[in-house]
Amino acid sequence: DETVQYRIGSITKTFTAVLVMRLRDEGVLDLGDPLEKHLPGTGAGEATIAELLAHTAGLAAESPAPWWERTPGSLRPELSDVLGDQPLLHPVGRRHHYSNPGYTVLGALVEELRGAPWEDVLREEILEPLGLRRTSTQPEPEANEMS
Repeated sequence: DETVQYRIGSITKTFTAVLVMRLRDEGVLDLGDPLEKHLPGTGAGEATIAELLAHTAGLAAESPAPWWERTPGSLRPELSDVLGDQPLLHPVGRRHHYSNPGYTVLGALVEELRGAPWEDVLREEILEPLGLRRTSTQPEPEANEMS
């Protein structure tokens, strides 16, 4: 029923893509822009925003650091931890390679351009307008505990 919670996992990629496309629609960025234009110093800067969205930026599938859901502290590690010393596995734009770090970088891009944490932008621009009150980045108390 409506009180059951599920981990949203990779659905965050869909949310992140929507947030990036909203920025594009507002004219804040172009999908052909290199990441470096808006978020310098990541080591993946030659990849375009479109390539990051399409998993063709040449990035690894997983972070070289421990998965952030298994580490204490912040929701997400620093970008240097996500991308590592040599973030590109493949030439940019040459092949599809599913990439969690690519979408972490896109989340950082949203944060940079909105000037707010990704979680806050997500809530304001997607979750609240859609009435997704029990969707969050962290577990919520049981629905019957909230009354």
